[in-house]
Amino acid sequence: MIVGMILAVSRNRERAMAVTTRTGHTYQPTDLTTSKRRDFLEEARVGVARLRNSDGETLVALPERDLNALVELRSYALAFLSLENAMSRARPDRRPTDFGELAWATAFDEEDLAEFRSEYADGLANALAERSVDRLEQNIHAWRLTSDLLRDPAAMARVNADIDRVDVDVPSPEGMLDESAE
Repeated sequence: MIVGMILAVSRNRERAMAVTTRTGHTYQPTDLTTSKRRDFLEEARVGVARLRNSDGETLVALPERDLNALVELRSYALAFLSLENAMSRARPDRRPTDFGELAWATAFDEEDLAEFRSEYADGLANALAERSVDRLEQNIHAWRLTSDLLRDPAAMARVNADIDRVDVDVPSPEGMLDESAE
């Protein structure tokens, strides 16, 4: 009946995460056979609903999209912890394995690595607030592409080929508009 909405079963109260519901009410299985079923489903639809079974376990129901976002956020948070752990070591002591699935980030210098870490942290916070990892994934993908570029000597040679050119003055857009009006 409520398939796809159950998030967690708390068997050990010391390890249980506190979950706040809209009303603070914990439903009983018998409530699902009464008019309280609608209240339970509405609470689950708009946020979180709790149900205590006859064994004293608490089940948490929420929209599947929220569950999916939490599962995705968990993997990104674990990768972020690996990044934090790796960055806590001096650069000569770091190994690619310290970065876990972000091992490609070893291509960055300290400044870029710090910027990546900062953007990743901001992305995690935004993903939690938005209940979506889409922007975080896009940001990580862009950093990954940059890392791939840095690791490719031929590509870097093409990117850096015109760096030694003499700077050229470019008129401001307003100046260009003035000239075209004449």
